[in-house]
Amino acid sequence: MLLLWLHVMAGASYSDARPTITPVQVGWTHPGPMLPDSSNFVTASLLVITPGERIYSTPGHCAIRLECPVHNLDYCYSMEAGVRWTDFMNFYSGRLKAKFFAFETDMYLGSYASEKRGVTQYELNLTLHEKQRLWQLLDENMMQDVEITYNLLKDNCISKGVLTIEDALIDERLEFGQMPEIMYEINGRLARYVARRAPWVEFLYTSFLGTECDNFWDIEYRLSPELVAEILQKSHFVGNSGATKRPVLIASKRLLTQQASERQYAITPTIAFALLLLLVLLISVYEIKNGPSLAGRCCNVVLLVLQTAASLFLLYLTVYSGLFGYHWNWYLIPCNPLPALLWLCFRHREWWPKIYLVYTVILICFLAITPISEQIDLPHQLITATLAVRCATIWLLTKRHES
Repeated sequence: MLLLWLHVMAGASYSDARPTITPVQVGWTHPGPMLPDSSNFVTASLLVITPGERIYSTPGHCAIRLECPVHNLDYCYSMEAGVRWTDFMNFYSGRLKAKFFAFETDMYLGSYASEKRGVTQYELNLTLHEKQRLWQLLDENMMQDVEITYNLLKDNCISKGVLTIEDALIDERLEFGQMPEIMYEINGRLARYVARRAPWVEFLYTSFLGTECDNFWDIEYRLSPELVAEILQKSHFVGNSGATKRPVLIASKRLLTQQASERQYAITPTIAFALLLLLVLLISVYEIKNGPSLAGRCCNVVLLVLQTAASLFLLYLTVYSGLFGYHWNWYLIPCNPLPALLWLCFRHREWWPKIYLVYTVILICFLAITPISEQIDLPHQLITATLAVRCATIWLLTKRHES
């Protein structure tokens, strides 16, 4: 789990870790002479990058492209964070900082061409003054070293990009139109949809989102690179007086074609934890028929160690880090460090076997509350069932030994 999250975190930035790249020349969006109203003096576009093959690139990425042919300026502004080991620790502690960086467009696109990822450009229908203000805001963020606390919920590339575009509007506001049906679903279903190409990322999202799975965030925080273009195509810039209204996007242009095939996962969380449950069932049935075994004792140790490690990590993220927000997490019921603590302190007491029975009942009750929250899903319930089977087996073996 920790290694997977290192991969997820690494996806927050690529500026420090990309190999030497070959520039990709795409030319100006509007190469012709300047129009009489100077509206094409600056061109502002939203770049949407397709998901990559690695786990951390599953959601895709977004950036803002700004062009000024008169002054030969063409830059992509992208939200980035570090990938050093200290940044990994800051990520888990909820203190990772991210900010906008400017990249020359040909180099920026070259980095994604090397990964065989697609890039589509959507030109923003901003006024000239708004485009200049957007450029000014992004430059000021860089020069003033403005940083945000990066997390996986709200402060990321797409949310900050859209919010910055909204900040650049002059006497106007962004009015969202009809959106895809998934945008009207609660956060948990939306997170599963966004991460559907990477079942392990989906598993981790649902592990840590907690009761946020049952809530609704503001639209800007629910956007994903995959959905943002479809949503903005039906949205409008509306004057504060309501007298003016125009589409957010003018036109689209594919800058890079997706070359990489979608990654296939031979082992999904459901398959992995179903196999684990089957293995534990076989060991438990064997012990019920033949008595305690070395395989059973090893199984007990491994499950207790893994359960304790996962529960400490979950408790840390839920109570201290705030990486996924501060909220209740249903998985703290089956996955908490209390069993290990009780085992260390009371395993030699006569009443100790009853703890296994109590914990078995708790786990069975947790299995029964699956419909209560969108957070609770099949892979996690397979883990819960595995722990319940093993606890019930230990209690039965202990009672048989006492008899």
